[in-house]
Amino acid sequence: RMEALGEEVCPSTLPEGAKILNGVWVFTTKADDHGKFRKIKARMPVQGTRKQVTLAEVSKGQAYSPVLLTTTLRVLLATGIQNPAVRFWQLDIVCAYITAMARRHIWLRNTPGWGKKGYVRKVLKALYGDPESGRLFWEDHTDYHLSLGFKRVHHDQCFLILQESPSSWIRVGWHVDDGAAAQQGADLWKWYMGKMREKYDV
Repeated sequence: RMEALGEEVCPSTLPEGAKILNGVWVFTTKADDHGKFRKIKARMPVQGTRKQVTLAEVSKGQAYSPVLLTTTLRVLLATGIQNPAVRFWQLDIVCAYITAMARRHIWLRNTPGWGKKGYVRKVLKALYGDPESGRLFWEDHTDYHLSLGFKRVHHDQCFLILQESPSSWIRVGWHVDDGAAAQQGADLWKWYMGKMREKYDV
């Protein structure tokens, strides 16, 4: 997956004024449902504080990423509980940000244990730690749902509805890469999860 971020290049070939960002390895331990150790998870966020984000980009919302409103989540749960035919799901997209393309090239220095020492990588994907990545993922993720026929509600940009019939529908809200869904109709849900797995590791 690391190689999928972009090609490795020599720093001397970079365009004039290119700013090289550093990444840092972050290791966390994951436990199972009983609190027992399961695995160690490694992530390499970029030190995005060194990346310049202009005031114009901030004012246009390019560094802002909306998340699901708590009120919307409560309404989703409340309406579903009233109907015993409704099923609830919790979704999680693995390595979500790198599924979105970056707006501009990010030059990332190779970190110890990854690639040739002293080289940099021309990253084409959104990265954790980059101020714009949350927004890029949200836009790409929402556009994908809209392409599948989902409709976005007006009061919450992160809540989407797909209605096939009164007894076959999906309502899903996203808090970055974590989703909460209510659905009715097994065939529609199976189709949706198939489409999600075509694009994401979910």
